[in-house]
Amino acid sequence: MKKIITSFNRCLLLLGLALPLMASATGARRISFAPAIISDFSLTIQNLTQTANNKFEFDVYLLDTDPAQAFNLIIFQYGILINSTISTGTISAAIVNTNSGLNSTLQATALPNTVTKITTTTPNQIMLKLAGGVASSLATSSLISTTSPGTLMTHFVITSTVPFTANTTPSLAFCSNSVSSPYYGTKITIWDASQGNPATALTVTPGTNANVVGNPVLNAPIVSQTVSGGGTYCGTAR
Repeated sequence: MKKIITSFNRCLLLLGLALPLMASATGARRISFAPAIISDFSLTIQNLTQTANNKFEFDVYLLDTDPAQAFNLIIFQYGILINSTISTGTISAAIVNTNSGLNSTLQATALPNTVTKITTTTPNQIMLKLAGGVASSLATSSLISTTSPGTLMTHFVITSTVPFTANTTPSLAFCSNSVSSPYYGTKITIWDASQGNPATALTVTPGTNANVVGNPVLNAPIVSQTVSGGGTYCGTAR
């Protein structure tokens, strides 16, 4: 028994001496990890509201969903599909940058293009196209907010030459970054210093990081209601 205990103790002693040597030997080879690619974001259409019988408006927001990263936008463009059956006339678009959180360099200035009507692939759709400006450096980029709903990029005003067709919906949808003609890609490019090429184009995926909040019924008929009983109502003559 004494021999077994002595042998065991010797093994422990040798192990104790070997571990520091092993740690010293491996310490010279540090494991390095590639820096994480900045990518977590959410692009949304919000506040979709009909403001006249031939007009609706909405906002586009970009949110940095990872507070640990610095999300610096340098280029963007939108490809947004609109249901063409909402109007028997012509649809046009305008933008308002009054409350945009983007640097002036990045804000879109040209009128959006709504001429292209999709007929060859998925019918009954209008392709809304808008390209923003270009920030050539980190200094002229826009740091995107981490507070919901994010940084207001653009406000859109969609107008029809005739009242919208009753009981239709705009059914807006972003295109992905990888679509081809006659579609128009939605693209988000950031300044990512962790990459060899700091201008990094991100993957835009509808339903995942590019979504539309709301789909109102346009020119819905007013439902009449019969009021019965006594009481005081608005409009009573004084």
